[in-house]
Amino acid sequence: MTFDFNNQSIYPCILLDNKANLAANFYIETFGNGKILMEVAQFTLFEIENQLFKIINTNHPDHRSNPAVSFMVSFETEEELRKIWNRLKVGGLVMIPLELYDSKNTVGWLQDQFGISWQLVTSTSQASKHQKISPFLQFGKSNSGRAELASNFYMEVFKHSKRDEILRYEEDSSKKLVKHLGLYLNEYLIRMADSFTEQPFDFSPGISFTIECETQAEIDYYWNAFAFGGTTNPAGWVKDKFGISWQIVPKEMNNWIVNPAINLKVVAQLRIMTKINIEKLRAIQ
Repeated sequence: MTFDFNNQSIYPCILLDNKANLAANFYIETFGNGKILMEVAQFTLFEIENQLFKIINTNHPDHRSNPAVSFMVSFETEEELRKIWNRLKVGGLVMIPLELYDSKNTVGWLQDQFGISWQLVTSTSQASKHQKISPFLQFGKSNSGRAELASNFYMEVFKHSKRDEILRYEEDSSKKLVKHLGLYLNEYLIRMADSFTEQPFDFSPGISFTIECETQAEIDYYWNAFAFGGTTNPAGWVKDKFGISWQIVPKEMNNWIVNPAINLKVVAQLRIMTKINIEKLRAIQ
């Protein structure tokens, strides 16, 4: 059976210790607006708030996520925010308690029971209306002060991109550190900021971003752009020069892996590929 989803060509991928289905169902129950789209031994693909997410089962100790990448969720009312906050914090860790920020918006930051970080905020901004849940990249440690530079790079890579006005820390006398910017890559909103205080974490493969490509030329384009100054790994994984991990894959990839008739053959090929060759995978069909 072939599954076709929305036009979201970029979506986040979370690595967890063999808890993909458990976590996916937790998020669907928590937000109350979602469903499982695909489920196999390797991964669970699901949606919440009309957005795609993928969780891959792994037991690799170096692939754990950290607060360098969190998910910002925007709510129109504080009542709605607190409802989700109380569900996410069960078994988790509150990093910044809910508090009124800028005299108008309620903001809080926590890690849930699976170690995934969430920033919850009341907001009626255009960005929040565009996308209720958006990844939030915090540039610290080895990437300190590089948020604007990274956004410039991604705007060069993605032909369909734009950036909201850059807000900067008022406390920063140099006026260079980014407090917040919204970056739209193929209409997918990713938020970025520089950490104003020293942080103990860098970006991790624990949360990566999948780019689904229609053609080999498209795979080659993104792969080469991110590999320049970065590092490559098998199965379409590449880490760019800022340490952000991407999975550059064919649009058919999930359908191939969920198909029991070809699953093992596809996975075997992926293990010996770095940049993915679509024709070799299609030849398995």
